[in-house]
Amino acid sequence: MIKLITFDCYGTLVDTAPFYEAAGEIGVQHQIDRGLFQKAFELYEDRMMYGEYFMPYEQVIEQALRYCAHDFNYEYDNADLTQMLTVQANLKVFPEVIDFLKTMKAKGIQLGIMTDASLPILKQNLAQIPVEFDYLYTSDQLNCYKPTLNFFGQVADQLTVTNEEHLHIAAGYWWDIIPCQRLNWQRIWVNRKQAQALPTTAMQHEVADLTAAIDLI
Repeated sequence: MIKLITFDCYGTLVDTAPFYEAAGEIGVQHQIDRGLFQKAFELYEDRMMYGEYFMPYEQVIEQALRYCAHDFNYEYDNADLTQMLTVQANLKVFPEVIDFLKTMKAKGIQLGIMTDASLPILKQNLAQIPVEFDYLYTSDQLNCYKPTLNFFGQVADQLTVTNEEHLHIAAGYWWDIIPCQRLNWQRIWVNRKQAQALPTTAMQHEVADLTAAIDLI
């Protein structure tokens, strides 16, 4: 019987598409191709997360923008960071999320979030959800980012339920599903982008959105 469900937040509960579109818009504002700039930002975001030392997510965004400014030969403007953080703070949940969370709460299941965002950013986005989460595990608390096993291991050490009582739900295949497999966690992959799973990954359940996950719990 499932007693606790942990979720990846961004891409699973919260739609991050406007955030990356905002990066592309910043490129346009600096007379740079939208798609080219957005791709560069995403690449630098990944590099900053997995560099030599940990930096909070707000700093990851800033440093990624600074490197983009260097690459595209314009002077960095802190207003770009403000613009990105404003969009981040106003991201919306996917349409089925609130009803799904209410259904899980009605079943008496505890809810948790495991996210690469910082706690201040996460709390801004959770303000729109009228459901209380019992546990929040954030990158700035754990001093690392997913998919490192350090992140998942620290969460595992804090869980008060067994693997049989715990389920992790995530859209992030590389960031969540593969580490969950390694730790033998029960898992549901929310494959919103209709991506192809690796043949070596032992998938438990794959759904297109959270509505389809209700009958699996």
